[in-house]
Amino acid sequence: HRRPMLDLRYVVDHLDEVRAALARRGSAAVKPLDAIAQAAARRSQVLQKLQALREEKNQANADMAKLDKKSEQFKARRDALKRISEETKQLETDERAVLAELEPLLLELPNLPSAQTPNGSSAEDNVEVRRSGEPPQFSFQAKDHVDLGVALGIIDFERAVKISGARFAVLRGAGARLPRALLSFMLDLHGRRAGYTEVWPPVLVNDDSMRGTG
Repeated sequence: HRRPMLDLRYVVDHLDEVRAALARRGSAAVKPLDAIAQAAARRSQVLQKLQALREEKNQANADMAKLDKKSEQFKARRDALKRISEETKQLETDERAVLAELEPLLLELPNLPSAQTPNGSSAEDNVEVRRSGEPPQFSFQAKDHVDLGVALGIIDFERAVKISGARFAVLRGAGARLPRALLSFMLDLHGRRAGYTEVWPPVLVNDDSMRGTG
């Protein structure tokens, strides 16, 4: 099955907790929960019926092994197995249909915010956790990274807006080499210190992989 970001069982078993956590992200985040709970309940009923049919099938097979193949009882159990098989196929179809209904609903749910994350609607509501060191003092009016990056031609905001939207940046030249160098440095450093195994997966992936990790 395709794996959504939030696990179905966790959402259903902790529905009130999930609802309270998502409510902190706004009413739209909570909207799919009722439909998810209803669909999950239908799936649970289907799974219970499937389990009962499988137990009935096992019992019918055990009974047939003890009966004369020419007896009426054997024929009755064989007919029962045929019925069980048909009902099982229908229920399996029903389960797939419910899962197909659940998947887009689960994909609508955003990640649950950390309990330490403050409530807020903008960056103005952010809380400073700690500071490291002291800000440097200059004898001149310092420019921020935006002004410096644009002036040096290593940050392009206008192109990023066209590609991705507001609050993104395209890094160019030295600006692009810097994060690449930092990534390489940190991978080498932590690979040696922590014993991580570096992996280079394929760039092109299937739909399931995208849904499971996006």
